[in-house]
Amino acid sequence: MRARTLLGILYTWIVVVGGAWVLFSLLPAVDFDYAVVLGVFVLIVMVAEWLVVSLPHGQLTSAFAVTIAAFLLFGPAEAAWVTALGILFGQGIVNRGNPLRTILFNSAQFAVAVFVGYHAYLLVGGLPAQPLVIANFLPIMAFCGAYFIVNHLLVSLYLQPKQRHFPLIGRRSGMEWDASTYLVLIPLGVLTVLLYNAVGLIGAVLVLLPALAVQFILARFVKLELNNLELTALYAVAKHLGTTLDLERLLDLILEETRRFLAYHTAIVYLWSPEREQYVPVAVSSKYAEELKDAALEKEEGIVAWAIELKEAGIVYDTRNEPLLAKAQGLPQFLRSLLVIPLVAEDQVKGILLVGDRRPYAYNDRNLHILTIIAGQAAVAINNLSLSRRVQRLADNDPLTGVLKRAVFWDTLGRELAQAQSSGRHLSVALFDLDRFQEINQEFGFRSGDGILVQAARLLQSRARDKAYLARYDGQVFALLMPDTSQLRALEIGERLGRAVENNPFRIEGSRYRVNIGINVGIATYPVDADNTDALLLYAERNLRKLSSNNSGEVARLS
Repeated sequence: MRARTLLGILYTWIVVVGGAWVLFSLLPAVDFDYAVVLGVFVLIVMVAEWLVVSLPHGQLTSAFAVTIAAFLLFGPAEAAWVTALGILFGQGIVNRGNPLRTILFNSAQFAVAVFVGYHAYLLVGGLPAQPLVIANFLPIMAFCGAYFIVNHLLVSLYLQPKQRHFPLIGRRSGMEWDASTYLVLIPLGVLTVLLYNAVGLIGAVLVLLPALAVQFILARFVKLELNNLELTALYAVAKHLGTTLDLERLLDLILEETRRFLAYHTAIVYLWSPEREQYVPVAVSSKYAEELKDAALEKEEGIVAWAIELKEAGIVYDTRNEPLLAKAQGLPQFLRSLLVIPLVAEDQVKGILLVGDRRPYAYNDRNLHILTIIAGQAAVAINNLSLSRRVQRLADNDPLTGVLKRAVFWDTLGRELAQAQSSGRHLSVALFDLDRFQEINQEFGFRSGDGILVQAARLLQSRARDKAYLARYDGQVFALLMPDTSQLRALEIGERLGRAVENNPFRIEGSRYRVNIGINVGIATYPVDADNTDALLLYAERNLRKLSSNNSGEVARLS
């Protein structure tokens, strides 16, 4: 990454030096008798840069109309100097966050483009003394084509070390848009020449000023269109807030809608995981999505610490200039600009929305404002869904052990059995009866017995398969539903869990005592033992009753 950055900087300065050489080599050919006209042309290029219309795949400016007009009226020296100075002063005065070397590069690349375009003009047989004649049509097209190609080639090479995401798609779209604007600007430049020759500088200005006015109106139109995209994104997110309980789908939608009005390289929503005590990526939109989905963040990590400390949305204009992030690993290593929005609900940072781009100074306060509104909606949704799930857990789970209630287990068994019947797969149920449980209640009290149940439930839950359902079936009896599990596999699981319980010393609440308890396991499998829920559970209960308390740790099934 460091080598690529140094290569990019070296390339930038090569173009800057090359452009300076072109300008100073052409300086003796500049006709200063036309200094006033050239000065006006420089001013028009500056204004065109100030009014530049930013579009998703490029920028629109009428500066090339001045370049082609200066070339046809005065020659390559004047065209190169007018364009370079107009770009330099225009972007230097109204700086959109670009460093000095980028402004110098932009100015120099146009000088190089004029220089190469002029030689293409001569190569095709252009007439320097009488440029605006029918015989010069093809040479003029050669100048414009070479200017266009060199300009985009230099820009593409400049962006290559910095933007590897979708380079061909982005540049191709930009070139197509820019080429379409040239079809308007070339005739505009020719008309400027004709009116200048007819009535002087006033005629040229009367052509170029309306072009600037159109550019100004278009800039306002694009801004309104951007506002419309932002409102559309807000509406889309708000519409889905009350219609979906799928949190991941909602967060994916937020990232998708954000891309409608805001260009980014990577966007991630992190949510706090109490179990892992980390911020875990839940929704990712990036070229490196597969790698980033596995990259959780610690509370003390650079970006997270920055967000938690602020508890407010913030912009990182350049990660290299931010002390907390300059040496941080991960995202700041390849994202220069960041929008970091904590998802705050009930005065707690529930998660973090992070949007980043490889360019420094890619975002502004407006971007932050609209994204903060969307993030606020996301925070409310996250909190509501969290409360909904908490209520659902209270309704579905046994209040003592935290595993499923018997009624929920019955419903789940019916649903899974129907799926097994339609797919032709096996399904098994295991009942676990804690042995000596009544003795523990009598000797140590019911509170200690409750503690044993809680510990046993946690142990069984931790050792069960990921896709299994554990429930409190009755008193000290637990039930385990195992979809897609054969009879032989269910017996193996029952034996393994039985041994885990039997070999585990259980702590007696409020004392230093630990006790070992036995466990009896009854197994039933669909379709081997039964073909409906009632019969399946009855079969497992009968297997369980076969075992007495002195046969702890055994697994039974009726033959």
